[in-house]
Amino acid sequence: MGRVATLLAAALLSLAPVARAATPSSQFEDFQSGLKLAVQAQRASDQGAYDQAEALDEQALPLFERALGPEDLRIVGPLASLADVYRMRGKLDRAELLYRRLAFLMEKAFGPSDIRVADALASAAEAVVGQGHQGQAKELYARALAIRQAAVGPDSPKVLPVLSSLADVDAAIGQFEEAASLYRRARQISEKAFGPEDLAVAGPLDGEAAAETARGRLEPAEVLYRRELAIIEQAFGPSNVHTAYVLNLLVDLYIEAGRYGEAEPLYRRSLAILEARFGANHARIGAFREKYAALLLKVGPEPAARREVPRSSTAGRPAEDRGSVVR
Repeated sequence: MGRVATLLAAALLSLAPVARAATPSSQFEDFQSGLKLAVQAQRASDQGAYDQAEALDEQALPLFERALGPEDLRIVGPLASLADVYRMRGKLDRAELLYRRLAFLMEKAFGPSDIRVADALASAAEAVVGQGHQGQAKELYARALAIRQAAVGPDSPKVLPVLSSLADVDAAIGQFEEAASLYRRARQISEKAFGPEDLAVAGPLDGEAAAETARGRLEPAEVLYRRELAIIEQAFGPSNVHTAYVLNLLVDLYIEAGRYGEAEPLYRRSLAILEARFGANHARIGAFREKYAALLLKVGPEPAARREVPRSSTAGRPAEDRGSVVR
């Protein structure tokens, strides 16, 4: 069950005994039938059978609405459960509508500043982003962030998920100055909470560096990427694909700055890591080798541009020893 359903489903179960005293017999029967279906749906969802969970939740929700009313707080559990299943199955437009409805119910019951409203708004925003409407998601994330900050404090690590999501949206719609500021704040919160070299700092560093690069601020971006690289190397080792990912980001930055001589050894190292991981004949490696050859032409002198692009000595290791690229 997703974060909203996890927080809210207890409302239905804890208030269930009220139903018999408060409703006529037919409504209570609807309630009981809905509850049985909801339990079956949760079991199916836990087993990854989301198609079955969807069908069961779609049967359960109207029964609860008929028994309790469409704005009764006791329907938040099945409502959130169906929204989560829609999200898991990629039916994001339907999920968005239900998450918005959850936010309305939470606001009506607990007020506009309740943290449960923020959770529902953030879930709705996530569904909106999934549909490619990042600009529409910004307002939802901004409101969710304001509520959560008021509830737990602006420097609490508990604001990080929404803060980072809002930064991602700003970056996606080209508002790079705002994005850089939000990523910087996320980085500072993470540094204070977990330490400056903790892996949790790498994500905000990556986002801030990318936003600064997009703004043309290559010097601060380089510093941020270098910090990210040090953290990733410490966490995963110098020959891990995560390390290759950050090396490639630095390569792109150096190429954009015209610093081809500094880009070449990093690209050589990155290519060796990827060949060792996936094998020299992997489809993606060919594209990397072509890009590296093009870089050599810019580095010069001419003999260097003609030398063979390196192949890793471990490229032929068995496929079962290889993992997957995380990013």
